[in-house]
Amino acid sequence: MPGPPPEGEQVEMAKPHRLEIQFINHTEKHKKKLDGKVALVTGSGRGVGQAIAMKPASEGARLVVNDLDADPAYETVEMLKKQGVDAVACVGSVTAPDFAERFIETAVDNYGGIDILVNNAGYT
Repeated sequence: MPGPPPEGEQVEMAKPHRLEIQFINHTEKHKKKLDGKVALVTGSGRGVGQAIAMKPASEGARLVVNDLDADPAYETVEMLKKQGVDAVACVGSVTAPDFAERFIETAVDNYGGIDILVNNAGYT
């Protein structure tokens, strides 16, 4: 440790540090990749389709769930809602002549548009 400076020599004092405070907008920091987006997933009432629907939901998307049968579709919607996801159901067969229009209308009427469409359902 150095001793005192020689007599007559000036000592440079350390400059005081300036405290800077940065405010973080926690809303933006925790924003998810798909916040505000609308995802439609056919056949998403159960099985693989339900698992597929979970991904955009986990990233903040609002969901339109579809299944041929009402019970699985509404059960999936309730499961998503319990996780804080905004979701609605559009029940019906993808092979029905009016299905595509109803599916799209469900998204537009509830959320104002469509950003993501996953065609998981199939038929034989």
